[in-house]
Formats: sequence, structure tokens, C-alpha cells
Amino acid sequence: MTLYAIDVGATKMDFGVFDNDGELLEKQTHKTPLDSWNHFTSLLIGQMDEFEGKYGKAKSLGIGVAATVDPLTQKASSASIKSIAGRNLSKELESILSCPVYVGVDAACFTRVEVLKGKAQGKNYVFGLILGTGVGGSFFINGQVMKGRDGLAGEWGHGNNLHEKLKACGLKDHLCGCGQTSCLDSYGAGKGLERIHHQLHDVDINTKNILDAWRNSEAEACKSVEIFITLLVDQLTVNVNILNPEMMPVAGGLAKAADLIAEIDKRVRKNCIANYEEPLIVPGEFIIDGCLRGAALLIPAAN
Repeated sequence: MTLYAIDVGATKMDFGVFDNDGELLEKQTHKTPLDSWNHFTSLLIGQMDEFEGKYGKAKSLGIGVAATVDPLTQKASSASIKSIAGRNLSKELESILSCPVYVGVDAACFTRVEVLKGKAQGKNYVFGLILGTGVGGSFFINGQVMKGRDGLAGEWGHGNNLHEKLKACGLKDHLCGCGQTSCLDSYGAGKGLERIHHQLHDVDINTKNILDAWRNSEAEACKSVEIFITLLVDQLTVNVNILNPEMMPVAGGLAKAADLIAEIDKRVRKNCIANYEEPLIVPGEFIIDGCLRGAALLIPAAN
């Protein structure tokens, strides 16, 4: 059976086709339409038509989204992707595509594949982290995702109110897409590092270049990355103290920076109550396409 899956992020959408063994046959990437439902569905239909022309009609589709999904209404809520906000993606896309559509949170999709096939195999308490365009997370207990009453469990990037910490570092408040001010989501991922660097030094450079300069011990980059790490570590330490996970695999663009993740891990393990002798926060096995692979696993026939 051919499996079709989509990973909808705040920057890009990955479309994938998998075979019966879970091998990725093809992947196509597009910029995510952030503001228009019509543009979103047009892109989705066009790419699915292309895939179906090669691999056959989709019998079902799994979609992971950088959003929360209300367990009762099934409506999506996203601080970044306005095009899908308030939409019952399963119901609306099923009527368009004429096949069952299974929707899950991207962080839960990533964590699921890490628990089943990745570095967290055999672990009972796993908190998967997304450090991409924004910040996300999902907690699995004994192989089952903990969604929470409103599907908001794992949203550790919001409600943090970093005002005093930002002020102490010479940074300005930022209005988050969730409607609150100075959430970690605005400062704790790739775009956040770029925002910190710009506010401190009035320079616009991308995350990769900032990290390269940090590795070369350039003063401006070192200051930016130090603040970035401190903001992340403070909140992650609280998460660890509350959840006491066995492992925290990381996905998203920053997961590729193994040295950065190792530094974050070292400081969190130093600050938390529990004694973790082995690395706790580690790059996932499926950094590049974990959310996409996890979206395919939403389809019942894939399990």
C-alpha cells in the first residue's frame, strides 16, 4: 500500500510518498501559504494530483501541522499559519480529496516516529521537541501521545512572558502570533535567534551564519547565542522537572546543529533536579523528515 503524507510547517510544506515498508519514495517541498486557504488547498491539490499520477489514487492521507488541533471540534489553531486557523482540516480536506484524512500535531508526529523507529525506541516517557521556525513539543507516555483537554499539551513556547529577561539582555518585547507578548516561540527557535541577533547588533543574518560565527568565537554571535541558549535552558529545565522524561529528541532546523543541542543538553542536565548521567536532549534519528514520517503513521493501515 502506498502512503501519502504532508508536513505543514510555518515555513515550508513537505509532501511525501512512502511504500509498504515505510521507505520514502519521493518528497516535494513548497513554501507554505500562510494567509490564504484557497492558496493552501490549491497547492495541496496540485501536488497530490502529481503524486497520484505517478503512484496511484490516494486511499488516505496523513497530515502533520505546526498547529494545535482541538480534540472535540477538530479545528486547527496556529500562531503562524493563518490559512488553516479555525479549519477542520480532516473534514474539509476529505471533501476535497475524496479520501480519509488523518491530522495530527507536527511535534506529536515527530515524537511518534522517534518512539516507534528512532532514538526513543524502548522509552516510556518521551518529550519530543521542535526547534524550527518556532518552538513546539509533544509528550508520549507508554507510546501514547498526551494531548490534554484542548489539544494544547506540549505547547511550551507560549505564555512564558519573557519581558524582564529580555529587558535585562537589552532586547525588546515582541508580539507573538498567539496574541501574547514575548513568548519563547518568538525567541527560542531559528527565527528567534535571528531576532535576538538583529536587536542586539542591528545586523540581519540567517541562523546558519550566526552559528558559524559562534563556532568561530566571534563576539557578537557569541553574545546572541548565549542569550538564546539561556532563554531555552530556563524553560526546558522547568519542563524536565515537571515531566521527568527519559529522552527529549529534537527535530527542526536547529536539530542539525549538534554542538548547539549538546550545549543546551549539558546545561539543562546541570540545572534540573533529576540526575541524568547520559545525554537527555539529543538530535532525533529523523531530523529531516520525522514529522513527515510521523504523519504517514497517522494512517491506521501504516501501523
